[in-house]
Order: sequence, then C-alpha cells, then structure tokens
Amino acid sequence: MAKWYEKKKNESDYLLSKENGQAAVLELLEFYGVEMEDEKGSAENGMEMLCDYYRRGLLENRQDEKLGFCVVQHLSSKQDLIYREMKGRDRLVHGRYDLKTQYDEKANAILGKLCGLGEDVIMSLMRDDRKAAVLLATVFFAV
Repeated sequence: MAKWYEKKKNESDYLLSKENGQAAVLELLEFYGVEMEDEKGSAENGMEMLCDYYRRGLLENRQDEKLGFCVVQHLSSKQDLIYREMKGRDRLVHGRYDLKTQYDEKANAILGKLCGLGEDVIMSLMRDDRKAAVLLATVFFAV
C-alpha cells in the first residue's frame, strides 16, 4: 500500500504497549519454535502486523488446562475464536495441500481445525478479523 495512504494510529488506539505486543508475538513464536526470517522483509512486516493485532486486543495468548497453549481471537462481532494448541496430527491438514493450492484454502483448513468450528467459520471472517487469522495461519504453517 502506498505510503501516502497509511492510516496514522494513535497510542490511545492500543490496549497494549509496543513492548507487550512484541512480547506476545515472541511468546507465540517461541512456544512453537518458529523463526520468521526471509530476505525480502515480508516476514518482518507480517510480524509487525501481528504485533499490531495483539496490541489492539484482537489477539491474546492463553494457557488452558484442556486445550494447552491457545490463541484467542476477539472478533469484531464480540465473539471469540479459540485456536487450541497445534498437535502433530494437525500438521496432516497442511500436508494435504500441494504447492499450487491457494494459500487461503490452506489457512481456512488449519484454522478451522484448530478452532474446532470448521472452514466455513474462517471463510466468513472479514476485514481485520480475516487478516489477523491469516497471519496466525502463517505461524502455524511454519511449525
């Protein structure tokens, strides 16, 4: 997106400080042992956007005795999607898709499985809800 179009955000738009947002992203990456690096800087940009969603209160990490390490997505509809801890069997969902398959199809499949509500729920997300979910899928694909 063009620099002239970037929306300026005020610190009052955020629930968390930049440091706390970054800590939440690092907690997620460290839990799964994921290193997000690339030559073009797109991973860095994605992690900044993920940090922004944590800071705005749209994403939250949580420990649950039953579900393990969870990421809670607070939707604009005031509902929550809870993505439970990813297990080895969940990787099979990602493995079903070849390299030519659309990224969105893969994201819908893994996120639908992790939240237990299926792909249709993920496909119905819009705007920031959809963007945050797709960024989370990027982390889950790197596991």
